[in-house]
Amino acid sequence: RLERVDVAVAVGLVERIAGASPAAVSAASAAALSTRVRVRALGLETAIDRAGTLYHPDRLHAVRIAGKKLRYALEVVSAAALANVAADLRLLKQGQEMLGVLHDYQVLLEHVAAVSDATPKGTPGAGGLRAMATAYDRECRKLHAAYLKMAPGLAASAARLRNLDLKVRKTRRTARERSGA
Repeated sequence: RLERVDVAVAVGLVERIAGASPAAVSAASAAALSTRVRVRALGLETAIDRAGTLYHPDRLHAVRIAGKKLRYALEVVSAAALANVAADLRLLKQGQEMLGVLHDYQVLLEHVAAVSDATPKGTPGAGGLRAMATAYDRECRKLHAAYLKMAPGLAASAARLRNLDLKVRKTRRTARERSGA
């Protein structure tokens, strides 16, 4: 989908929003951002629900991606000072980082397990490959347990963010804005 994005326009919009003072954010922009946050928060809630409690790497990766999308929307909210979302940002970043490490271990586990399975038992290093696979699997399980402890907090944050009220400050319009230029 990225091939459909006009990167120059997107960068310009991000720079304009990032450089804007809180007063420069219009009510329409805040409403659009609020909708984006609601959609992203619902996406995270759905991903967490689908991931469940059993270890399923693809579903956990979907939680990570949904959290990342919500986090990026919240970073714009924070930069524009439309709401205090600092605690939510910290939680999302922590979850995203942990699930990213889990995903990395899972990918390593799959590669090492594939090589191990293809390596005859008597081959030098075969035992080491099995030990590596076991260690990576153990790390995945530990990180999954940590995620299970964090998931209720992530879900609660997402539920709260679905109702986030963005505050747009009233400002005086410049002569140029009043003239419609």
